[in-house]
Amino acid sequence: MRAKLSHVLRKIRCVTFDCYGTLVDWQRGISAALLRIPALEGHVDLVRRIVARREEIEKGLIVSAPDLPDEESPEERYENLPYRPYREILADSIALACREQGIEPAPGDAQAAAATMPDWEPFPDTRAALMEIHERFPIGILSNVEDEVIEATIRKIGVPFDLVITAEKVEAYKPSPDHWYAAMHELEADEEEILHLAASPFHDLETATLLGIPCGFVNRARAHIPAQARPHFTVPDLASAAARLKSYPTAAGRGTAVGRGTAPRPVRGSGVRKSRR
Repeated sequence: MRAKLSHVLRKIRCVTFDCYGTLVDWQRGISAALLRIPALEGHVDLVRRIVARREEIEKGLIVSAPDLPDEESPEERYENLPYRPYREILADSIALACREQGIEPAPGDAQAAAATMPDWEPFPDTRAALMEIHERFPIGILSNVEDEVIEATIRKIGVPFDLVITAEKVEAYKPSPDHWYAAMHELEADEEEILHLAASPFHDLETATLLGIPCGFVNRARAHIPAQARPHFTVPDLASAAARLKSYPTAAGRGTAVGRGTAPRPVRGSGVRKSRR
């Protein structure tokens, strides 16, 4: 496996990351936000169930899944729903999950919880690992949030990124491929010239695999890897990913120029999955 990865990484021009769950402690952040809702205060086990159920509800709010052909086709795997800001989707999924557990949030509670995302803390290893990786590679973020949220989060992380792609920019949500299309357009890079690191098989790794983009699984939650996701390596945290990448050279030297999040909208109809507006 290491020999294969070394061969791939000789061509890598940018290492990209999912943000929340990979760089930022999503579980801790959302749990703390929910525990500040008066009806949930002190109910740790209930909040844990709401967080887990909310994740499943959100999937249906960001993409639709048509019937798959006998041989899974990347062109037909997911379709985008009409775009709306992620803070609305997060608030709706919180409210729906609460109601399923018999809790009716007061007006504005779910929205207030969703608005705390810019305050969520990075994992303890994030800053140092990113700095180490950035010594060798340009780095980028592909995130399902609005520009202002990711800007605040990047300030909290304290490491500059060479490329930032958000759902607001591409008007779509991972696992649909629009973030990767925009990244490849901005970088003027082919699929194999990007290495994507993420903690979510559903949002990131399955799509990267289908697109032919090398990916690494930062398996912080010790999750199961589905058959559709084929990461080149799996590590327990970002520090381990940085150590894994440390010995591999960049494609064209550390100075490879990339954009800074101003990616134009990708051309529809020529990519891996069909989008629907």
